[in-house]
Order: sequence, then C-alpha cells, then structure tokens
Amino acid sequence: MKKKSAAIILLYIFLTGFASAGESDTLHMRPATVGLMLKVLREEPLSMKIRAAEALGSARVAREDVLKELEKVAESDYPYARAAAVRALGRSRAKSTTEKIVKLLRDENEKVRTEACLALGEIGEQFDKLPFDDKAETVRLAALQVAGNSGDAGLGKTVAGRYKAEKDAGMQATVLASLAGLSPEKTPGVVREGLGATDPQIIANALACVEKMPENDAKEFGETVSRLLFAKSALVRQAAVQALVNFRKAEHEGALRKLCQDENYNVRIAAALALKNPEQEESVKTLSEMQGEENALARRAASVSLAALTDREKAEKLALAAIASDKTETRLEGLWLLGDMKSVAGFPGILKLAAQNVKDAKTDVRETVLVLWIINRTTYADGAELAVRCLRAADGSLRVHSAQALGVLKYEAGVAALEDALTSTASQMGEVFYTYTGKERENAIWALGEIGNGKTLDMMAELLTRGKPMDESGNLRMMRDILIAKKHEACVGVLKEMLAVIDSPEQASLTADVIEKLTGKRPDVKPYQPSKYYDTFFLEARP
Repeated sequence: MKKKSAAIILLYIFLTGFASAGESDTLHMRPATVGLMLKVLREEPLSMKIRAAEALGSARVAREDVLKELEKVAESDYPYARAAAVRALGRSRAKSTTEKIVKLLRDENEKVRTEACLALGEIGEQFDKLPFDDKAETVRLAALQVAGNSGDAGLGKTVAGRYKAEKDAGMQATVLASLAGLSPEKTPGVVREGLGATDPQIIANALACVEKMPENDAKEFGETVSRLLFAKSALVRQAAVQALVNFRKAEHEGALRKLCQDENYNVRIAAALALKNPEQEESVKTLSEMQGEENALARRAASVSLAALTDREKAEKLALAAIASDKTETRLEGLWLLGDMKSVAGFPGILKLAAQNVKDAKTDVRETVLVLWIINRTTYADGAELAVRCLRAADGSLRVHSAQALGVLKYEAGVAALEDALTSTASQMGEVFYTYTGKERENAIWALGEIGNGKTLDMMAELLTRGKPMDESGNLRMMRDILIAKKHEACVGVLKEMLAVIDSPEQASLTADVIEKLTGKRPDVKPYQPSKYYDTFFLEARP
C-alpha cells in the first residue's frame, strides 16, 4: 500500500510540474498537498525526496516543518539531492535558511554551489558571501548575476575587481553587465577599459554602465559614446544609442536620424526611441516616414516618440495623415498614435471606416481592433454600436475588444448581444460546450458586471449555477465576486434552489459564498462523493 501511495504522489509531482509552466514560475499548492510532500521527505527513498523538493521549490513553500526536512535533505551524500534542497530553500525566501545556504556555498559539488548562489539571490541576504573567486566558472557566473540583480552598491568595487581577474571575454562582459546594476560611476576605470576593448559584447556592456551613470559622472565618456554610434558592430551601435540618453542634445538628432535607416532593426528601434519628442522638424519627418517601415517594432518605436510630442495638435495631424495613407502599416500606426494620446480626432469618420471594414468581412481586422481600443481608452459613446456589431465577429481579438468597449461604456442596449454570445452553445459527439470561450468569454462576463443592472446580474447567477456546459473556474469566481460586489440580493432565491442540484463541488462552494455574503448565513453544501478511488486523492491534493 505504501508503494502504491508513493507512486501516486510521484505521478502527481510529475503532473504538477507541467501545470506550473506557462504564465508563472510558481505552482500553487494546497495545504493537503504540502502535507503529502512532507510525508515523502520524511519517509520515502532519496529519489522521491528529490522530486518532492522540486515540487515544493516550485510552489515556494515556506512552512517551518517543511524547511527543516529540506535542510536534512541538503545534508545528503548525493549532490543532486543537495542541489534540489538548496533550490527549494532559496525559493521559499525564508531568511531562517540563510545560514544553511551560506554553508553550501563551499560544497564540493559545482551544481550545489551554483544553486546556493541563486538561492541567496532569492532570499536577498548575505551578498558579501558570494564566491566571486570560485574555481568553477558557472559558480562565478551565478555569483556575478546575483550581485548585479541585488542592487547592492557596496558590491560594486568587488565586482569591478573581477574584470582583470577574468581572462575569458564572456566572463569580462558578465562582470560589466553586473556592474551596470550596481554603481558603475564609482569604478570608472573598469568602464573605460571595457569601452576600449575589442569584443563587441564587452563594449556594449560597458556602454550599458555609462547609460546607468548619473549625467555628471557620464560626461567624460560623451565623445567615446558619440564615436561608437557608428561602430561596425550593430550590438555596439544599439548600446551607444541607448547610452546617448545621458548626453543627448539637439546636435545628436542628425546622427540618430541616420541610424533610423540602419540595416539592423534593433539599431533602428533604439534610434527611433532616442528621438522621443524631437526638437528638429527633420526628425519629426523621419519618424513619420518610419511609421511605414517593414519592421513592426521599429514602426511602433517611431509612433511612441511621436506620441511624446508636446504639441498635441501637431501629433494629431501626424496621426490623421498616417491614417489617410494607402499603406496598411502606416494607417495602423496612425490609429495607435490617436489611441495612445486618448484622442478622438478624426471621429466619427474613422468610426464609419471601421464599421465598413467589418461589413466587408475583410481578413485584416487590425484597424477595427485599434478603433475599438481607442473607444475603450476615450469612452467614446458613439462607438457602442460598432462594438455590438463586432461582438459576434469571427476574429477573437475583435470580440475581446468589443466586449471591453461595451463594459467601459456601460452600454445597456448591448446586453441582449452579450447574453446571446454567452449562452450560445454547440454540440459535438454528444458533448455540449459554449461557443464563446477564452478571453472573449471572460471579457463578455466582465462587461455584464460593469453594466450591472438587474437583468445582467440575474443572468450571471444562472450562469454561475449552470450544470452543462459548466464555465471555467476563473469565470465562475469572477461571477461570484461580481454578484457579491453588486450586492444583488434578488438572486439568493434562485441560488438556493440550484444549490440542491449542483453536481460540481466548486460551483456549490462558490454559490454558497454568494449566499453567505448576501444574507450573512452560509447554507449547507452537499458533500462531493468521488466516483473513483483516485478522485479522492486529487480532491485532497490538487494544486
């Protein structure tokens, strides 16, 4: 029986490893699951303890009893176990584990020492103990990266001292990258050496140090930065443009305009951003022309700089001129520029153009999406009907932005369209599902909540308790929170009736939450009865 339960737990750890990937590097682990992991640390073989430590580290568990067991694993004879344990200790961010982690900085195994460096970075203490002179390059690399991210100015001279000690160009570049995050102005000699190097990455990282310096301290490097604007390496040219922020004057605009035509798009992007709110009319013209260039990021960089123009009327004229272009990319940037300024210049003509695009069912709906975005940002009431029309469009981004617009405008005449979208279902192989899913559904529910009249809230209560198809967990929780926030007591009767027949334990719990918040009394919830033995485990242990 013990072996069987351990196998199930290992399977769970394996599965949660996949569940934790994606939007966040942190796995959410329930207390019952933590208890199971603790049991593994205490009773199971070392191979299982390693997997448990990995799962606990991913969940950033900081329970005292768990930390004590992890510290025991960190004393194992097996280096992979020590490495997994120290990683979990660091991920816990518990300062009580610092002493144990510092000891592991002297571990005989390179992997363990590396993890110990990273763990100190997580906890944010004892940076002076980092082994910058470790015999292993990977450990020194980790120590330098942690130091640079720490922001601890007191480490500046120590880090700078590693520049000559390191013979490898890659490590010297790492030293300068770390120094950029500290106080590079206190060690100008090392920055000067870096600027005189031959390796492009070293020079680029030295320029990053100049960029981070206060303006007065950076002055001595002004001529060097200007010269490096036209270096052979695109990496250096880009870094020089970014460092120019400390010296930029009107006379630099000519050089930046040239770099806006650079063969490397990263250089063009940096140059366009550096021309933010230009003083010279020629620079404004260059940025306007860049709104039609081939690289999307470079186009947007030009628009960002134009949006910063202090002359708002001038910026609006530039946006409208771009919108009148026969080139799609230029029109898109013109619309973005209006949206960034929260301007409705050119409306309602632009609104009619967007409506025509939807009517013609064009495959490229980006312009209409941007028009809806402008409506959202400016709360342009006359755009509500366009939003209703786009609510059932084939393109998902149109549906998302149209729902957002209806919510922002609190457009009650759009409720019927929202209800139709949210209740529409389809069936495939006997399985019923909502046709409105994902972000579109999430935003449509949010819009109903923003409109917030009795009809929309009644519908929300019905969706919250609907059995088939059942909404996603996030949507159910959002509906619960909306009903509570709106204090919609009229739905209590319906919720109580549905509570007796709801099959889903999560739906039942959320429904009970609403009733309790609105009435002050929590109703009895029918306990969930698992149909299979393994359901019991996941009911208790799921994250």
